[in-house]
Order: sequence, then structure tokens, then C-alpha cells
Amino acid sequence: MTAAPRTLPLRLQPAEGEALDSWLEALAHRHHSPLGNLLEALGLPSPKGQQAPRCSSPTERTIKLRPHEISSIAHATGVEPARIARMTLAHFHGRALLLRERQPRVNRHILWGRASGSRFCPDCLASSGGRWQLTWRLGWSFACVHHLRLLADACPCCGNTQRDRPHQRTEIPHPGRCRRAGNCEPDDRRSALCGHDLTDVSTLTLPAGHFALRAQTLILDAITSGAAQFGVYARSPQPVAVALADVRTVASRLLATANSEELSSVVPGDLIDEHLSVPRGRRMALKRPGFMAPSTAVSTAVAITAVLKALSEPDIQQAGSIMRDLLRAMEREDRAVTASDIYH
Repeated sequence: MTAAPRTLPLRLQPAEGEALDSWLEALAHRHHSPLGNLLEALGLPSPKGQQAPRCSSPTERTIKLRPHEISSIAHATGVEPARIARMTLAHFHGRALLLRERQPRVNRHILWGRASGSRFCPDCLASSGGRWQLTWRLGWSFACVHHLRLLADACPCCGNTQRDRPHQRTEIPHPGRCRRAGNCEPDDRRSALCGHDLTDVSTLTLPAGHFALRAQTLILDAITSGAAQFGVYARSPQPVAVALADVRTVASRLLATANSEELSSVVPGDLIDEHLSVPRGRRMALKRPGFMAPSTAVSTAVAITAVLKALSEPDIQQAGSIMRDLLRAMEREDRAVTASDIYH
């Protein structure tokens, strides 16, 4: 029988809304310990160890922990088990994403679930000492409403998405730094990791009152409460998963068909300009099937902002008028949008 893990000598509380992997790395950094040593102390052995069948893989841990893993981490850190469970994507199951039934995997075919990776706010990383919010992993997150800016998609130095691969167990984490392979210093061949300071990343800033910020607030508030009660849903609140399915249905179609001129009536010009600033070849390479979450924060912002311009209207007549304009924007070559074009 495996002995219970000892309590850690140094304590560090999770930040509000922090993701589990971020907190574990912060703990390892606090102890000046390689991540693998910290995980062993928490009762989370290497996936190649003898107890591996009883333990989640590093990727699985960001999605859902097993009950004995929650208990082990709670015992070693002094953090309540319920709080630890809330630090995985399972916390959003049935609201912002759906997990597969037989394994801890995000279903990418429904509700714009993201299988891996995280966007980030450079200012939040700077103010928190490199702690990562769990909501940044959601396909519905595109802006920081506190720092009034779009989220960053990747490291500008190496170009890699963040947190889509486990941190190396043999390395001491450095919160706020890019941990992906890809040395950005051509004269320094000693390091295999990028190490770029992710607090020094530029993204589009948004003025206070920008509709994209309001749209992000509406989405995140609905996810938190579990119900959509804004605009057209005010008189008859709906489960948030139903409302997000509505948004995804139209938003996916807009991204696939509408051009900037057609969107200009419902999407602020700065978002359209930022979207168009991505080279056309890269925009085409980043295109996703309708069921998948948009690959960039600005594409997500354009799509959600356009749809919520209609759905956030309390006046059903006005909402219908805006939605009709959106449907017209989705026409191609005089072909009307039909029920078979729009799917959940």
C-alpha cells in the first residue's frame, strides 16, 4: 500500500481562477525544485512509473483529476479538495465544454471545446507573477476585461502556442516564460527552450466600453452562472450550453463566409483591421471546420461580437433585424442560408 504524501514545507495558495498546471509549476518554483520532484511529493508519479496506471497523464490532469489524486494533492498542500477540483477543465463540463464519457478528453466537436493549449493576457501574467487563468483555455475566451486587450495566442519569439504540452519534469519552472522548444537567441546554443518573457507581448488594446469587452463579459458571466439571462434570453433564461450552441451555430458560419465589408455593420473596425492584419496565407492555414473553436483570439472576437450584437438586444424586433443582416452576410453566390447549413 502506498504511503500518503508528506505535507510540503512551503505553502502557496492557488490564485483565484488559476489552472491546476499553473499552480503546480508555481509550487515547484517556490520550492526551487524540478517539477517532477514536486509531483512525486504530491503523489503524482511519472507516467512511466510503476503506479502510472493509477495516475492521470500530465495532459489528463489539466482536464480532470482522479479522486485519489485530488485527495493526495489536498493532503500535501493543505488546499481544500473542492478547490483543487475547480482548477481543471472538468469544472466547466456541461457549461463551456463537454468531456468525453470514457476518458478525460475535451470533445472538440461540441461547444468550441479546445483540446489543448491556452491563450493568455500578458498584463495578468505580469501582475500575478506568471499565474495562468483556467478560463484562458476555453474556446470562448478572447479578451481580458480587466486590462482591456485581446488575449495573446502564442509566443511571438518562437511562434508556439502555450501550454499545449506538459512542462519538462526535469526543469525548474519559470512562471511567465515561454517553455516551448525553440531557442530565440541565435548566438546561444546552450538552451533548447525559448524562454521568452510572455509579459512582453503586444496585443490589440480595446477602449473602455468596447462592445467586444461587453461580449466577453456576457459570455463569461453566463458560463459562471450556468445560465444565459441577457438580451433575447432575459424573459426566458436558458442553460448556458444552449445559448453557446446558438452563438457557435451562427459564428462558425460567419467566419466561413462573411467578408469584412459585410461584417462592418456589427463588428468594430479595430477588430476587423486586426483580423485582416494576419497575412492571407496564414488566415487560410488557420481556418477551422465549423465545429472547431477559432484558432485566434481576434477571429473569436469578431465572430462572437457579431452574433452577440444581435442576441444581446433586449428588443426582440431589433435583435431579429440584426440577425437578418447577419444571415444576408452569410450568403455566397446568391445561395441562401438553409437549415442544413446551420448546425450545432
